[in-house]
Amino acid sequence: MIRIILSLLICSPILSAAEIPTLKFDDKISWKQIFNFGFRPKHLEGLERNTCVSQNQSFWLQFKNRESKFKLERGSIDFTFLYDDFLTLIWHQGAEPITLEEGKRRSDEFRKLFNGYIVQEISMPNLIDPSGLVDAGNDENNVKARVGEYLIWYGFDNSLGKEKPIIPHFYIAWSFPGRPDMRGKDSGDVVRPPKGYEWYSLDPKVNTPDPGTTPDKLPAPETKDLIETPKEAAEKPNTDSSKISDSPDEPKSSFLRWMVGGFVLLAILLLFKTWKGKSER
Repeated sequence: MIRIILSLLICSPILSAAEIPTLKFDDKISWKQIFNFGFRPKHLEGLERNTCVSQNQSFWLQFKNRESKFKLERGSIDFTFLYDDFLTLIWHQGAEPITLEEGKRRSDEFRKLFNGYIVQEISMPNLIDPSGLVDAGNDENNVKARVGEYLIWYGFDNSLGKEKPIIPHFYIAWSFPGRPDMRGKDSGDVVRPPKGYEWYSLDPKVNTPDPGTTPDKLPAPETKDLIETPKEAAEKPNTDSSKISDSPDEPKSSFLRWMVGGFVLLAILLLFKTWKGKSER
């Protein structure tokens, strides 16, 4: 419940103008695929070693090559790792409460998307108060599908609202039987961008590029601090080598090198001739 409240407070109500990414799931998911799809997550403060998050994120969910897609509205999506860059959980917590009727419609759409893989049908939350409050957040308030080593489910928590009493969540969890225990990373190790995206910073203090942005599309750095004023240019020492060598008072270094080299060679020849003459006597 605390996480839901934080998501409501943190997520801005203004959607990005960038294209909404599509999370395509066949039978597995990788960290690099997340970036290829257009997501741009950041380290989650305090959990940099195993979790990254994208705030205020909406996206489409596509399963295999099925034409229909399922829309996940604005919310917070977490990417959690078992070790290295192996994703063990994708969790999307919605930020917008909805009505029971809308929840039923969305859960039906989700069920159709994963038709043939459903392992649990959903039971919609029950009213517990005439004002509209419901009993949500229970396991039965989820529709679940199993695809290979993964469980995928969509369901609802209690929003504590009356007109819109539920708030949606979505999970993709690696749940292969006999899974290894969570392995801790080396001290100081953190989640890093996948191969090919090393240029992207996972630091939440660094502005996140829009989904799909690549280095060649990033805005050019500001150069106003590099522009010199006339006064600064006049005070700056002249280090242009071409101007220095063109000065009429400046000796030509290349000519001097030739002269010195000639004298050294002549001295060597004279010494050799003198030594040879003495040896012949």
